[in-house]
Amino acid sequence: MSYLDRLRTARYVSPSGREFEFEFDELSRSGERKAAISEIPQSDEAIVQDLGSAATRYAITGYFSGADYDITADAFQAALVERGTGTLKHPRFGDITVLPLNYNQREAFVDGIGRATFTVEFVKSPVLATLESTGLTEAGIAEDLDSQQDESSDAVGAQIDPADAADEAKSKTAVTDSLTSLSDACGDLVEGNEELSADFNKQVNEIESGIDTLIGTPITLAQSFITVSRLPARAVISITQKIKGYSTLIDDLAAVDPLTDSQAALKALGLFGAVAGLAESALYGTLTSRLDAVNANAALAAALLAALAGIEAAEASVPTYQAPRELVAGMKDSAAAAAALLLAKAFALKSERKYTLTGDMCPLDLVYQLYGRLDDELLDEFIETNRLAGDEIFAVPLGREVVYYV
Repeated sequence: MSYLDRLRTARYVSPSGREFEFEFDELSRSGERKAAISEIPQSDEAIVQDLGSAATRYAITGYFSGADYDITADAFQAALVERGTGTLKHPRFGDITVLPLNYNQREAFVDGIGRATFTVEFVKSPVLATLESTGLTEAGIAEDLDSQQDESSDAVGAQIDPADAADEAKSKTAVTDSLTSLSDACGDLVEGNEELSADFNKQVNEIESGIDTLIGTPITLAQSFITVSRLPARAVISITQKIKGYSTLIDDLAAVDPLTDSQAALKALGLFGAVAGLAESALYGTLTSRLDAVNANAALAAALLAALAGIEAAEASVPTYQAPRELVAGMKDSAAAAAALLLAKAFALKSERKYTLTGDMCPLDLVYQLYGRLDDELLDEFIETNRLAGDEIFAVPLGREVVYYV
């Protein structure tokens, strides 16, 4: 028996149960390993933790042909944008529960007439019911974050106890440096909200100006620091943008090398606050497509790994220090719940679709053709998404590939 005998007919079953059989030309499967890498000071080797595999992605180029190919192709396109998981009966890799992330539909009317070719990227996914049954709600995650903030403030605050005047001075500097990193990485996230921006800047200034007193009341310091760290997450903007900001903050904080128990605790405090903001970012804001949600999920998971590596590095730098284990576990749980929530949100989002222009076209006409409607907001989003600039604002040229969401 050869490999050709082992190939199966390619089929896709939509969430509603509609089944489509299609021919195919190309198949691909991709994935990667997840790892937390801790760079230990004064050592040429790193600690590497194997954290399993990322979600596997399957790309298929398939087609429908025949006298009624257009009817089948339109039905298949509608199936790809249904809410929920479908089943990919893969010709090589068996039956897989998947979420279609993006697709490109091509039809030619000279060479290759009578055929619709689809290039679709699927991601392996748990069934939607599994995600819903975990009680993943914005309110539930927010309540958990509030509880963890109180617990973190008490536990980490109790560890902030400078040994002498020099340690106290460096601990104060560590706090102000962390606030600077927070402002640099996440300050832009609140700029569009006057009230939120004012509150953020006020709380940062209060901690900086009151650091001499707060260092002597470390539990209050910890509570204030985590509170201000979470504020940018509440901006109703792109969730991906917020996760990117907190990822930058985590990278900055993780790079700090503490010298004492107090400084190590302050580093852990900064990372606890950053992860709380990272998780809370998933609760408010916008996602443009299924692909955007899946990428945000992956970015959040990567940022969590960086934070965990930063805490391990602090413990390695100061062997007498250990971050509270229950809080590290809680940090993992809240970030995991937020990442799962992003994946759950993906089911209700639009799929990304691509279109290659067969001639020069005005953006107004192109948007109307792709969406079947036209308004200023939709046009602006289309121009921004596709980064149209210069002459493309007036005429999108022949051969230009654009993306849109349906």
